[in-house]
Amino acid sequence: MLIVFEGIDGSGKTTQAKILARRLNDLGLKASYSKEPTEGVIGRFIRQEVLTNGQITDPRAVALLYAADRSTHLNSVVFSEDVINIFDRFYYSSVAYQGALGVPIDYILKVNSFAPKPDLVFLMDIDPTLGLKRLNRFDRFENIETLIKVREIYLNLAKQYGMIVIDATKSVEEISNKIIGVVEETRSVAKGR
Repeated sequence: MLIVFEGIDGSGKTTQAKILARRLNDLGLKASYSKEPTEGVIGRFIRQEVLTNGQITDPRAVALLYAADRSTHLNSVVFSEDVINIFDRFYYSSVAYQGALGVPIDYILKVNSFAPKPDLVFLMDIDPTLGLKRLNRFDRFENIETLIKVREIYLNLAKQYGMIVIDATKSVEEISNKIIGVVEETRSVAKGR
């Protein structure tokens, strides 16, 4: 099973992805948490040269870097029937962020066409103003104008791909209980097939 958490920074997606992994492991299931950009060579390069230093600004080049990092990420993940993989960001992030910077969405989807379709996608939805208030450090994408566009793209993707939109202003516990309920229900339906 592949479960993805998406949303702007400050939406709580990392917190909820880690809580879900812990709760599933506590239930005796095998859950694995990983994030994008990764801790690998390409992911570290993205964090340093794209997000922090802003040395690479061409949105198409950035989209390709994320796709390359994603490819190495997928090659490092164990996909088997008894493992639940939980990703903190996936190709929807590329669509939302690079799309907000003007890269055609069909181009982003094409360069990420190797990526598998997740079983569940949770979109942690929050007003960008509130999301920014939750952050203690910022990268070059974290400004209100960009995040308004990113959120709009995310909400369109949610409709198109059947993402589960979560109100990220609720309490951490309330959100995690809702998420675990959806995951348990989805696993039950999948087992019944």
